[in-house]
Amino acid sequence: MVTADTNNLPDSSHRPNWKKSYILANHWKSDLDFYREELRHLHHIINSYSIWIVKEDNQHLLESMESKLYRIRSVCEELIHKVGAHIMEIGQFVEKDEITAPSRVAATHHTLEQEIAAFVKSYRECRKDLFSNTEVILDNEKEAARIFRS
Repeated sequence: MVTADTNNLPDSSHRPNWKKSYILANHWKSDLDFYREELRHLHHIINSYSIWIVKEDNQHLLESMESKLYRIRSVCEELIHKVGAHIMEIGQFVEKDEITAPSRVAATHHTLEQEIAAFVKSYRECRKDLFSNTEVILDNEKEAARIFRS
């Protein structure tokens, strides 16, 4: 994920470079769009496995993972909306070379950077948990299938 340099931070002694901030915000939006597609794919994986789950414990585990994915996906959608609005605000400044509240826009930029970093961290943890839990579920279901066939 692309992060801001010190010239883009609100407490910087230099005037923020709005063109760089605009480019950076567009990188964030692109990254978030990628994560949104990844989350759709992970939902598809869960839905594909859920029809084959026999054991109730595994079904509950799968449902909790799906719930976690929905929460993360809603955070992603919210961030995409916030970043889009932020891009529009910075874009208007770049075009007109004026901004009504530069400190507020710089603070929003910094806050978005922190929120996106937290989102990426939670996304990666969730994805890691999903794949490790999927392995456990598949192993349990294979064992249940062997017992059922016997």
